[in-house]
Amino acid sequence: MRKSGKFFSFIFLLLLAGGAGFILGYTPFKVPHDSIGIIVSKTSGVNERPVERGVFRWDWQFLIPTNAKINSFSSKPFSYSKFITGKLPSADIYSNQLEQKPDFSYSFNFDIQFKCSPNELVKYVKESSVSNDAELQKLLKVKGDQISDYCENLITQNTGSNSFNVEQIKNDIIKKYSNSELEILSVSISNVTVPDFELYKKCRDMYETYLTMVNAKLLALADSQAKDIADYAKNLNRLEQFGKVLKEHPELAEFLKSSNDLNETLKTINSFR
Repeated sequence: MRKSGKFFSFIFLLLLAGGAGFILGYTPFKVPHDSIGIIVSKTSGVNERPVERGVFRWDWQFLIPTNAKINSFSSKPFSYSKFITGKLPSADIYSNQLEQKPDFSYSFNFDIQFKCSPNELVKYVKESSVSNDAELQKLLKVKGDQISDYCENLITQNTGSNSFNVEQIKNDIIKKYSNSELEILSVSISNVTVPDFELYKKCRDMYETYLTMVNAKLLALADSQAKDIADYAKNLNRLEQFGKVLKEHPELAEFLKSSNDLNETLKTINSFR
C-alpha cells in the first residue's frame, strides 16, 4: 500500500508539474481578447510568430522565470481623420494672369480605417522597439499622414480636366497601400471643394507662353550685351598694346600730343590690332 501510494503521489506530482509547465508555456492565455501578442525573450529575442487568441501554441521560453514577456496590441482598426486644404501649384501666379483673379484652392475631409497585419506588428516590434498600443498608434499615424499626402497629390496632379473622380482616387489609394502588410478597410473623401481645373490649365499655359517670350527677349539682350562686352574688352586690349608702344617709343607720344587731328590719332590706335 505504501509503495502504491508513493507511486500515485509521484504520478500526481508529475501531472501537476506537467500541467503547470503547460499553463506557463501556453501563450494564447496571456493575450487579451481583440489583441495580438508578440513574444520578446532574453534567450530568443523577438519571436517571428505572432500570438493570436484561440490559436494553439506553446512556447518554452516562459518556463524560465523573467525570461520572456508578451507585448499585446489591439487588433481593432486604426481610424485616421484629417481636414486637407491648400492651393494648386503656383496658384497665385497663374491667378494673376486674369483680371478676375480666380481662386485655385481646394479642401476636403479625409477619413480612412486600416490595420496592419500580425507579421507587420512583428516588424514594428523588431525594428522600431514598439512595445504598447500608444507607440503603435504613433507609427500608424505616420502611415496615415503618408496616405493623406498621397491623396492630396492625386488632387493637385489632376489638372488636365474639370472632373474630380472621388471613387477613382479611393481606388488608387486602396490599390497602392492595401497589401499583405496593411489592410485598407474604408476610405472616405467628403465635403470636397475643388477649383476649375480647365481654367487653371489655361492660366498656366498663358504664363508659360509669357515666360517663353520673356526668355527669348532676355536671350537676345544677353547676346547684345555679350557683343558690347566683347568689343569693350577688345578695345581695352588695344589700348594696353598701344600703351606699351608709347613706352617703347616716347617720340610717338610727343607726336600725338602735338597732333590736332583726332581721326588720325584714332587710326593710329586702331592700327595696333
